[in-house]
Amino acid sequence: PADYYAAANDQILVVLQIESPAGVESAEAIMSTTGCDAVFIGPNDLKFTLRARLGREPTEEEFEGRIDALVQAARRTGVALGMHTSNAAAALRRAAQGMQLLAVGSDLSLLNMGVAATMKELGSRGVDRGY
Repeated sequence: PADYYAAANDQILVVLQIESPAGVESAEAIMSTTGCDAVFIGPNDLKFTLRARLGREPTEEEFEGRIDALVQAARRTGVALGMHTSNAAAALRRAAQGMQLLAVGSDLSLLNMGVAATMKELGSRGVDRGY
């Protein structure tokens, strides 16, 4: 236990989450919080709270504008930034944008993609899909 307590604070990653327009507006202050190592964007919640604020579904430009504001704030503060993405192409796009922490898919979506790829390969080889 003594070894753990001596080094625990050096080994803990503190990741804060931003998922609202107010969070985007306060991003630099949030990212400048002492001990903040990274910020993770909650894209679905951000879209939902934008919709509530705007009274309509946000456009892609409005949503991406908020994402870009977070990317810029992360660059200014030197804090790692990331978000959840739905697939590899989206993850690669966010990485090119400068994000370092990327969650790709979910257990269910990845399982479904694997099953779909397997079924497609079997079908291309003449194996009856059984339905």
